[in-house]
Amino acid sequence: MEARKMAAVTPASLSVLGVGTRVLLEARIADDSPLAFRDFVAFERREFDGWRDDGGRRREVWKLRETVAPPLLLRSTVGTRDGSAKVLNSGYEIDSPPRTWRSTKDLVSTTFGERTQRYNGFGPGDAVVEDAVMVGARSGQLTARRVYGGTREEHLADLSEQGVVIQILGLIFLGVGLLIAFGGGVAIARRSRPATSTQP
Repeated sequence: MEARKMAAVTPASLSVLGVGTRVLLEARIADDSPLAFRDFVAFERREFDGWRDDGGRRREVWKLRETVAPPLLLRSTVGTRDGSAKVLNSGYEIDSPPRTWRSTKDLVSTTFGERTQRYNGFGPGDAVVEDAVMVGARSGQLTARRVYGGTREEHLADLSEQGVVIQILGLIFLGVGLLIAFGGGVAIARRSRPATSTQP
């Protein structure tokens, strides 16, 4: 289901929806949420694995080492009616989190020693949008597929940008495919022509 077609809700409005409804829930992580690491409630940890040459440019390489995505307690965002919701599952996808922490100031990557660790995630009070499914309407219980950092408008704008990039890439691959097909057709046509005699 496209995100724009999903029901846009807040914790205060969940009670009017039925079990099994897929929603975009705009909320904030509760201030009293337990911390998993430093000021993170949920996070992804990546390890610096050195640099790689990419077409003459040196780029950083990070490897995902750990994902901590526990159940969440959510509150309504500022300016809306009071309400709360609970994400019952763990293991949801973390998308565009607002918080970052790095274990070293300078990037470090040694073969048998220290390597820089980078944490990206969510903390208490952070605004989030959840792609989730209702499992208990009256109690505001959901299972989340993805938790996105920011507002619903920001999330939809990000999806639109991704859609444009995919369309452009699709047109490029289509053009390349047509050129290859055209070149192959020309080559076949030349080979199938009868040889022209040069004798008088």
